[in-house]
Amino acid sequence: MKKLAFVALFVSSVAVSACVPPTMYDEQAMYRPGGALADKQSGPAVLANINDATVNAMFPKGTQKSTVMQSLGVPMSTSTSSDGTSTQTYMYSFTSYQRKIVQSNVLTVKYDRNNAVETLTLSASNNTW
Repeated sequence: MKKLAFVALFVSSVAVSACVPPTMYDEQAMYRPGGALADKQSGPAVLANINDATVNAMFPKGTQKSTVMQSLGVPMSTSTSSDGTSTQTYMYSFTSYQRKIVQSNVLTVKYDRNNAVETLTLSASNNTW
């Protein structure tokens, strides 16, 4: 009787353990594209590897607002002053949890009354943890 109870207990434990899926935790899978911790980027890709020289070459003083918007898309924010000038802000950010970095570039474009580029201000930051 003891032997039969032990066999029954063993068979039931094997049956139950076969129903429980193995651990689905795979740390490397989380970093692959589509994973919860995959590299993420947002904003216009043209701002990914930009510096003051390249941004000034892309949009020299006098460039029309429509040309800037055609290259960079919809701005993150827009403001208009009572004197007729306006400002647009564009942002690109890249986050990599695997490499533990966050990179962001913010471009602020100020336009004159004629909607032509007056000044460009580029702010870049690179952070690690």
